[in-house]
Amino acid sequence: SVAAEVQYLYASPVGIGQLDVASELRALQHIDGISAQVHVATVDTLREVLVSHADRAVVHLTAHCSMRPVPKVWLEDDCGAGHGLTDEELARIGPWNKARLLIFLGCGSEVLVRRLFDCCGQFPAICCSNPVFDSAARNFFKAFYHVLGAGHTIKECHTWAQQSVRFAGGRFQHEADKFVLIGWDQRSCARRASVQPSLVLPPALSCHWPQGQRVEQYVSRNDVTLSVAKLFAGGQRSAVVIWGPEGIGKTAFCREFCHYYSAPGGRLYSTAALFVNAQDFRRRPKHAESDDGTDDGDEHPALANCGCRPADVGTGGLGAAAADGDAEHREHLARAILAELAERGPKGGRIGAHGVAARAHAAMGKAASGARWETLLDLAHELDDMGRWLLVVDGLPEPEKVTPAEKLLVKALQELLDASGKLRVLLTSRGQWKRLVDRKIVGVRLQPLAPKPAAVLFARNIHRVLRPDDFAACGEAGGSDAHGAVRSGASTSVAPYPPSSQLRGCGGSVDASGPQPLRIEAAIDLLRDSPLLRALGGVPGRLIEAADEVDERLPSLLRHPFLGAPPAPD
Repeated sequence: SVAAEVQYLYASPVGIGQLDVASELRALQHIDGISAQVHVATVDTLREVLVSHADRAVVHLTAHCSMRPVPKVWLEDDCGAGHGLTDEELARIGPWNKARLLIFLGCGSEVLVRRLFDCCGQFPAICCSNPVFDSAARNFFKAFYHVLGAGHTIKECHTWAQQSVRFAGGRFQHEADKFVLIGWDQRSCARRASVQPSLVLPPALSCHWPQGQRVEQYVSRNDVTLSVAKLFAGGQRSAVVIWGPEGIGKTAFCREFCHYYSAPGGRLYSTAALFVNAQDFRRRPKHAESDDGTDDGDEHPALANCGCRPADVGTGGLGAAAADGDAEHREHLARAILAELAERGPKGGRIGAHGVAARAHAAMGKAASGARWETLLDLAHELDDMGRWLLVVDGLPEPEKVTPAEKLLVKALQELLDASGKLRVLLTSRGQWKRLVDRKIVGVRLQPLAPKPAAVLFARNIHRVLRPDDFAACGEAGGSDAHGAVRSGASTSVAPYPPSSQLRGCGGSVDASGPQPLRIEAAIDLLRDSPLLRALGGVPGRLIEAADEVDERLPSLLRHPFLGAPPAPD
């Protein structure tokens, strides 16, 4: 059947607010008459699309724009760092004037497109005249591509998508006129949006996102994220350990790392990003498959009576017991990874319709000794052919506390790394690992959050608004005056009632007759220097735990239980 070809490019660099790419991809997957191919917008991919597809496809670009000091669009480099391009630099990338249609949904993107006209000549383009709400952009996006898929002209698609935003109601109806169609002339009106059948991958495959779920209320660690990505991407290391004390955010970091770099279209691990918990391996491997459900203990029977110490494992000398233990731990590791592949692996593969995910699922039922491990090695080679892939092993113990069973797990992990040329392994532990048997591991220690990110994380998780008396008692220096304003060197303006931009929690009523809530900016400034946040030390786990105590029952942060607050005055 005839389908409109869409070359969808997006850029959402690390350190810049993440765009809601997932909702746009979900919409593309379910629109009839659209054949989409997804790309991360780098200089190279944008050039390739303009040269090879611009004259017959819709070129869609979702990206951040900045206007100062000069207008720029922010693309990504190979590791996800921001790469800002001016209009002159954009013009030199490729033949923009051949574009059948450019859709550039970035705040204020009209400025850049009109400058492209000056450099390259006019072409049909839909862009944004001013900053727009994400919800309005999603509404326009979905409506436009529905009409496009039905084969209507570009002009009709634009008009009806505008109407969809205008009639959506609420505050978004005034956003419709910000989506402008420029570079349009009467000759272009004859061009239909539908094209010949496309040869690109179907949307269901090209939009595959292995780890699409973000970490709730995550506070980014941009420098660490880019450092780890560059260690892996440059081929310098195949194994990195994120380490630090309990609650520092190791698991959240790895899950967000998986989410970001497994996005479709050419990010580092678009092929696959898998997440397994090392705690699952602390029980003996056969326990999970026991027929009678009995628990014979945590230690593997091959190690129970061999008289070896943890340090002995993996160095030889265990004879048949060690060999049995190796085989069992290979199978148990394979079982966990295959389960992840079955859920999050690529749906396609080199063996016809039997994709990686389907083959991993089938292998879960194999009972023959070594069958799962052999299947995993085979799939590892297939994943290597498709691109780079990532495995996270979360929750390894500190090196000096490793049991013999865990040593065998580590040995099996190294064997998997040795068998795959494009696998990268990201570990977490409370202690710094230096080697996987004989393979060096780079250690990256997570530091506590700086005061401002710590204040933001705390504020996102509280269950009521913050007030002046959270920071100083009335009548004290730095306290609140009769009007409820806080006397301090920080910006401490008070929001009018009801507040338009107060900190949001899970609820809690606001008493109009009491102290008025602080504005977000003022509350963050005061939180940064508060005794409570100093006591929490920037540890994310403690910040979230402490935030859960802040509800209407807590009269002031000064009386927070984590401070060992004094008894209430008589």
